[in-house]
Amino acid sequence: PTIYPEMWQRKVYDQFDKIFTWHDDYIDNKKFFKINLPSYDLPININQDQEIKKNFCIIMGSNKKSNHPLDLYSKRLEAIKWFEKYHINDLHFFGYGWNKYIFKGNKLIRALNRVSFLQKLFAKKYKNYKGEHHDLKVPLFEKYQFSICFENAHSIPGWITEKIFHSIFAGCIPIYLGANNINDHIPSNCFIDFNNFKNFEELYIYMKSLSVNDRLKYIQNMQNFIDSEQFYIFTHEYFTRIVSTEIEKILKT
Repeated sequence: PTIYPEMWQRKVYDQFDKIFTWHDDYIDNKKFFKINLPSYDLPININQDQEIKKNFCIIMGSNKKSNHPLDLYSKRLEAIKWFEKYHINDLHFFGYGWNKYIFKGNKLIRALNRVSFLQKLFAKKYKNYKGEHHDLKVPLFEKYQFSICFENAHSIPGWITEKIFHSIFAGCIPIYLGANNINDHIPSNCFIDFNNFKNFEELYIYMKSLSVNDRLKYIQNMQNFIDSEQFYIFTHEYFTRIVSTEIEKILKT
């Protein structure tokens, strides 16, 4: 809804017999059916070895901006700047576009984004930026104790992307901000909810207070979640079953 609001209109819905969506507010199991993207294959076994977690915290995300009131790109950037100022060695971040400045404003100003020389010239040089990452994320995340997993937008029911799952699969404790009903889908003991903290300083103190045993409890909770029926809605099997079942119903009528 924050990127293509024109898609969320009745004139669009009326063109289809059935719609599969992640948006929990629309689900009626008549026309709108719940699916999650992405979806995963089982089994998934988390690497619980703490010896490989030599690094403290990671952020993975592209350099984007939005003026939408539900935007979280700016909150992710706030985290990057806070760690760079106060605890620069405790955060590494990766992603595309951080070596380019994004011009904002009217069409004439935004047209400057087509001039790569100007983008690179005005780009801020972050000291804790580690570059682009082109390989699988889980092996990288396994080297970190925590990851800041902020969605691109907040307060949208059911909008849960790959960010928190890559962290969970790596045994890297997620710090989550995004869907306002995240606890309906992922147990609260599997992640740290950023909403429970006043600011990044308070969050940082909590992160530092966790012992190895405390972190292992989080990881065991993550594995228990993956092994439970609750995780089934995030699997490829569930996705294909829901879609194929509803399509077969239409074909038989």
